[in-house]
Amino acid sequence: MNDKKFIEELKFKREEYGVSQKRLAVACGISREHYNRIETGKLPLTEELKAEIQKQLERGHSAYQAQTHAP
Repeated sequence: MNDKKFIEELKFKREEYGVSQKRLAVACGISREHYNRIETGKLPLTEELKAEIQKQLERGHSAYQAQTHAP
């Protein structure tokens, strides 16, 4: 998957999961500004950071699922 497609899917998932740029950035160890530049295509995305963003986004999604489906 190329970076442009990855970033489009990333933004879609992040918004769908209700995760803010700031929350995801902090979880990945970067600033919100840095994350925003990645999501807007202004900064390149390393494979290492790509993997970390995916991991943290899915972790955030799991937490969101647990909250919305709790009895």
